[in-house]
Parts: sequence; C-alpha cells; structure tokens
Amino acid sequence: MNKSTVSKENIRQKRTRDKVINLAMHALAKNPKASLNDIAEAAEVGRATLFRYFKSRKQLIHELVIEADNKLENATRPIVEKKLNARDTLEEFIKVLVPLGASFHFLNSEQLHSEGSGIDDLYSNQLMRLKELSIRLQAEKVVAANIPLAWIAVVLDNLIYAAWVTVLEGDIAPNDAPGLVLYSFLNGLSPH
Repeated sequence: MNKSTVSKENIRQKRTRDKVINLAMHALAKNPKASLNDIAEAAEVGRATLFRYFKSRKQLIHELVIEADNKLENATRPIVEKKLNARDTLEEFIKVLVPLGASFHFLNSEQLHSEGSGIDDLYSNQLMRLKELSIRLQAEKVVAANIPLAWIAVVLDNLIYAAWVTVLEGDIAPNDAPGLVLYSFLNGLSPH
C-alpha cells in the first residue's frame, strides 16, 4: 500500500469510529442498557466492525466518557473565555449544549454509573460547571438568590436534555430548542 492509500484508509476508519461513538451516545441516552448489538445496529455497522474499535462494552463506555468530556470542554471553553455576563453566558451555553444533549445526558444514567467507567466524576464535573454558572446567575440577579445551586444546575441540565430529546423525536425544530430552554429556565412556563 502506498502512503496515500494508507492515509485514506486511516481517514475512513476514523470517520467510522467517530460515527460509532456519536450514535452509541444517542443509543445509550435513549436506552442505557443497550447492548453492543443494539449499538452496532444503531451505528449501521456490523458487530465485527464495532469490536474492531471497542473490545468490550466497558471500553466503549470509557471512550464515550472521554469523548463527551472533550466535546463539552471544546464547546464551553470559548464561551468562558469571552468573559460575558452571566445571562449571555447562559444563552451561549444553551446554544452549544442542546445539540450535544446525548453526550451531555447519557452520563446521567444510573445503569452506566453502576458499570464503573468514570462517568461519576465526569457528570459531577458537568454539574459543577453548571453550579459555577449558577453562582454567577445569582450574583447578577438573573435567578433568585434563595434557590439552591444544586437545583439550578439540575434544572438546567434536565431542560437541555429535554430539548435534545424533543428535537430528536421531531416535536420541535432544532433552531427553536435553545430559545425554549432559555425561556423555560428564566421564566418557567407561565404566560407572564
């Protein structure tokens, strides 16, 4: 094989692996008990192809944790670096996190936590990021000071996941989801 052929094959394999990882996140977000067969089917690859990249379900989940952490860090770091006010930071976070709903929320599955793949630490870190934002939101009087930080973070986390699921099911348009999350978080569902 010449250098060009090897390079094209490496690119093809990376694309296949990335596709499997992304679709595995979606499959596990929907069904935390999804088997490797279920994941292979969702990724439209054979079981042998899946095993070429991941020798076990535990290894796949470990790789998903790493991938989720990378996606979240890459999505949120530029927002933090802008040093926006808390409300604008919230809005920007929501815009980038709603499309990442699967990678953001599959980590919350009790089934996956019990498999000991490092998810506990990663999910705790995600909630910590949201709590840090919550502190700023309270300090800048965007949300009430008497609401516990843990509650603010969990509500935001769940609204982001709900938006992702609702978009995935075709009930709302992807472009509408961030605005609905922001409105629901800041105003609830009352018509005031």
